[in-house]
Formats: sequence, structure tokens, C-alpha cells
Amino acid sequence: MKQIIFILFFLPLAVVAQKSTAFWEVGGYVGGLNYSGEITEEGDLGTWINEMRPEFGLSLKRNFNPIFNLGVEAGWGKLFADDKNHNNPERNYIVNTNIAQANVVIELNFKKFGKFFKRNQNTPYVKAGFGMTFYSPELNTNASYPPEYELYWGTFSTYNFQTAFGWKWRVSNHSIIGVNLHWNITGASNLEGFNLKDTPNPNDAYYGLRFTYSYSIFN
Repeated sequence: MKQIIFILFFLPLAVVAQKSTAFWEVGGYVGGLNYSGEITEEGDLGTWINEMRPEFGLSLKRNFNPIFNLGVEAGWGKLFADDKNHNNPERNYIVNTNIAQANVVIELNFKKFGKFFKRNQNTPYVKAGFGMTFYSPELNTNASYPPEYELYWGTFSTYNFQTAFGWKWRVSNHSIIGVNLHWNITGASNLEGFNLKDTPNPNDAYYGLRFTYSYSIFN
């Protein structure tokens, strides 16, 4: 009987204590975005920097404990690549694609981080997620596309899977800044606006470097 009373008394306290470490984060990110596909089979660091285009977005996360959080993020970016930068100037194909994406993401911290863990002012983390990507290719009208290519004009959608590695720092009681490298694999092979007909085309991807800021909302 004493054991039952003990459990009934202390279990709610334990649950409250567990929930007290939870908090919300609302924030956003800015960064650079790059395309990975048929055109970018050759290139170097200078090409990567030259073809990087901006991206930005907003995020909302729920930290359930000091290690794990779940959230959503949505953003806009641009993909660019030019045959001239990839040893194929005579073809003159150019990737110029606007993308919008919305993902559900999870983060796992390497160290306890958050509401009550002020001694850990920073931590590395990994992130994974999935969602939708909407894209609008703009083909180079000065290029000549042979008949074996199928061209895509307009707006399309596909799924994407995201992985990322980053580092974040707590710079005040409520403010967190961070940086991460992300890679998004898509279910589409025509982010550049064309495909070879009657031939398997590998799926395209995009990746980038993000700088993040979030504001912690404690219960």
C-alpha cells in the first residue's frame, strides 16, 4: 500500500519535471544554395562559390527534452548552374530555377542543450527531415535543345529528404544562433528544366550553408 501511495504521489511530480524542460523555438535562416545534377558533374570550389544563390526561410520547433526536438520549416531559394563553368561551354545550358520547400524536421543534440542547461552554451547536432519542394525552371532560350530532350516549362512539385549537420550557440537566455550544412535529395530529375526522353534520368539534389537564429519561448 505504501508503494502505491508513493507512486501516485511522486509520478505526477516526475511528469511535471519532465515537461518543464520542454520549450518552443521560433526563428529563421538565411544562406546559400547550390544545385546538384547533370550540369554540375564537373567543377571546383570557385565554381561552387560562384554559382551559390540565396535562400531564406522560417522555422518552428518544439524541444521535448534537452536532446530531441521536432519542428517544421519553410523557405524559398534559387538554384543556378552554367555549362560554361563546368567545361561544356558549347552546349550553353543554364539552370535558373526558383524553389520553395516545406519540411518536417527532427534534431538530435550531441550535448544536453536548452532551457536549464546553461553550462552547455553550444552543441553540435544532426538533423533529418522530409517534405515537399515546388520548383519553376527557366530554360535558357539562347540554347539549342536537341529532339531527344523533353523540356519543362511551368511549376512542378516533388518530395525531398533532408540531412544536415550543424552547430548552435546560446548567446542569451532566449536567443540561439547556429550554422549548418544541409543536403536535400529530391524525387525529380528535371530541376534544371529538361530530361532525356526514353532514358533513366538520375534524381537531382540541392545543398547549402545556412545561418540560423531562433528565439526560445519558455513555458
